Amino acid sequence: MKVFCFALVSVVQIFFSALSAATEPGETLFQAGKYSFDRQDYSAAGQTLQQIEPKDLDNQWWAKAQSLLAEIAFREEKFQNVIEILGPWLRRFPNEPDSGRAMELLGKSLADNCSGTRIGFIGPLTGDYADYGRRVLQGALLAIDEYNTAAGETIVLVPVDSHGDPEKAEEALNELLKSFEPVAVIGPVLSSEAKKIIEPACKAKVPIISPTASADELSGACPYFFRNCLTPKAEAVAAADYAYNEKKLKKFGIIYPNTPYGNNLADAFITRITELGGQTIASQSYEENSTDFKDIILAFGGIDPGTIKDMETKEQKELKSLAIDSAEKLSGQISGTPENPSRVAIVEFKSAGMPVLKIGDRFSAELSYALAHYREIDVIERAKLKEIPETVSALTDENAGETLAEKIKEAVQANFLICGEATYVEEAAQGETADRAVVAPEDNFYRFKINFYVRNLQTMQKTEIELSYTKTRPPKPNPLGLDALYLPGRWQEMVMLVPQLFFYDLRLPCIGSSGWQDKSLIKLGGDALDGTFFTSEFFPGTGGECGEKFMENFIKCYAYEPDGLSALGYDAAEILSGIYGAGSRTRKSIKDSLDDLKNFSGVSGRTSFEHGEINKQVFIIGIHQGQFVTEPGSVR
Repeated sequence: MKVFCFALVSVVQIFFSALSAATEPGETLFQAGKYSFDRQDYSAAGQTLQQIEPKDLDNQWWAKAQSLLAEIAFREEKFQNVIEILGPWLRRFPNEPDSGRAMELLGKSLADNCSGTRIGFIGPLTGDYADYGRRVLQGALLAIDEYNTAAGETIVLVPVDSHGDPEKAEEALNELLKSFEPVAVIGPVLSSEAKKIIEPACKAKVPIISPTASADELSGACPYFFRNCLTPKAEAVAAADYAYNEKKLKKFGIIYPNTPYGNNLADAFITRITELGGQTIASQSYEENSTDFKDIILAFGGIDPGTIKDMETKEQKELKSLAIDSAEKLSGQISGTPENPSRVAIVEFKSAGMPVLKIGDRFSAELSYALAHYREIDVIERAKLKEIPETVSALTDENAGETLAEKIKEAVQANFLICGEATYVEEAAQGETADRAVVAPEDNFYRFKINFYVRNLQTMQKTEIELSYTKTRPPKPNPLGLDALYLPGRWQEMVMLVPQLFFYDLRLPCIGSSGWQDKSLIKLGGDALDGTFFTSEFFPGTGGECGEKFMENFIKCYAYEPDGLSALGYDAAEILSGIYGAGSRTRKSIKDSLDDLKNFSGVSGRTSFEHGEINKQVFIIGIHQGQFVTEPGSVR
């Protein structure tokens, strides 16, 4: 009894903690209703949730309450109530996190409450892949709704959530076959789910048309299985052909996700590029959802800015040490006294042979700092020297005459003048003497000679000094000589991978796959994606009048622009509804009509089936100035 009381107190404490954390009246009521719902007290839950008023129709707590009220009505088998709640709800909130479950409840309620032919749908409507399933389902629902309106018939699309789990997908198929007797099924969305349900679907002789299950190993698995999407092989072949033949790219690196989808794309691309006469120089996989690609990029020839910074720090220390040693040697001959220090003018040294490195300027600056530490020496500020350019420029020449030296002496009251030059020592030309040959082509260093002289402006005597300085060559980007990178994968990884390629200075043309096609890629990936291109089975605006109508109606229904997933779902449903409308009303006749389908003109292009496999065009989509555009001559 004590244990029971303690557990009850704990539950109540948790409940009231949730209520105390709520900041809005609607949230408080929702938490209370959810508490009753979780305890399966549907009467109390319904009474509480109905108190949340839609003062603002976009209020999230009212939206959540309506979704939960529909769930209660469905569990109580009040299907008309579900329809009355979720019909308006889905029109108002088509893209809420709960919309996938809402579409499932509405479809099942319509099937139980209405007469009409059923077509099933299997895909993830909750869980990690819910967004994929929702987009495909929204396209399919739009096509079915258009058919029903035009034909005056009723086809009910019955969605069942697979949760992205192959076992759940098989359960979904069994539920459809047992409870709804569909003439055909759209889905599954994932290849792993399709592999699991093909055998039982084949035994039941129910036609399955998957808009998105692309795995190559599904080919020919069952005469009742069809799919309206490109296989990885078809995508990779199109990408390889376009890159090699149109872009004239020959040497490739491949960075791909360690998934069946990624592995299949990479393998097919390598095979096709080899057939064309190109080369795959390097390939490396990464785990799905990775965000850090540093090690892979460096292995492909990227350059770590931290390494460059460390090199520069090390070299600056070495140059400083050389200047300090030189200052120590010079101090004996140019020093005055602490009470009367000698004034020394150090003119900026020239940098010859490789001026971009500014070795002369950097050494003369370090020499100035080093000499300034001596109390017996007063180093004249460079700014003062720059005020007399007509003399300073001449005095950088070691042959400058005594007349010019007098001018500098008078201009800044200097006792000593130091001028010089740092010269890059290139490889000796053939026939030159050995002492001139300092650098070999494969050498990892730059070598310089620093020549300068010290002129005593009292006596006009000069002392000449020669030093040697060695600088490590920075690594060159892309040492593998790659022409381009093939990056099959999802946009979620690309928004991390492509900018990191730029950060590590591996700036090469990039080729992607259909997983790139999402506007979030451009929004989050930035300018680094400009000039890249990828394969896809859909591009908005290429479906003629049919495509324009699809775009207009989809945006009207769902308030966002459709992507390839939505287009493929739409085409799959349009194919089935069109076959049904033409008189194929049984599973067998629908299967036969799918076998005979040729040149179906859908929003994702022309489609034909050959032994269940798709034969359709491939679009090459480029990213230019923050927009998706079709590449010239790219429809394969």
